[in-house]
Parts: sequence; C-alpha cells; structure tokens
Amino acid sequence: MSVCRHRSRRRVKDVGFEHLAASDCTDLGFRKRCVGHFKSGPTIYRVTMTPDGQLVLEANNQPVSACPLQGRRFPTVELEGFVVEFRGEGAAIEELIIHQPTGTLIARRLDG
Repeated sequence: MSVCRHRSRRRVKDVGFEHLAASDCTDLGFRKRCVGHFKSGPTIYRVTMTPDGQLVLEANNQPVSACPLQGRRFPTVELEGFVVEFRGEGAAIEELIIHQPTGTLIARRLDG
C-alpha cells in the first residue's frame, strides 16, 4: 500500500460557475408568444413583456417579474418558491401553469 505525501504549495485560482438559462426561455420569439391573458377560476392573469424582454405576470393588479430558468419555466423574482411555466404546442401557448409552495394552478389562454 502506497501513500502519496506530495503537497503542492501553488494556489489554484478560484473557479466560478455561472448558471445560464437554456432552451425556449432564452428565445425572445418564445417569450413574445407567452404574452396574453389567461384565466383560472375568477382570476385573470395578464402576461406582458418589458422593453428588455423580461416577462411580467400580473394577477389582481399585482405585477411579478419572471426571469428565464430552463425550458419553458420562469421563476418569479418577487415571490420565492413560485415558478411560472408556459405550455402549448408549436407557436400556440395555451396554458399558464403556476407552481407554488401550496400547489399548482393552471390558467387557460383567453385571447388567441
């Protein structure tokens, strides 16, 4: 049995990792297709886009910004634990899914 006793005194530079969003959420065209009105029960959700391309979800006149994560999911900036997901085939975004700590809410598109 051999034991390596070599110790290097050279300092290795710190390595930084940056999380980059992937897939549809980084595509401006996809985010534009997410803009619209969605309804779940009595609540109407309005999705708009800021001039710099960030999505904003508004329910009961309370805006919440969402930033890209992965695929079609966007975590909310203001509400910890909430993730907004857009579902649909091709160019049609038909549903807004809100994943929240207390459960999942599905809102269907009102406008075409």
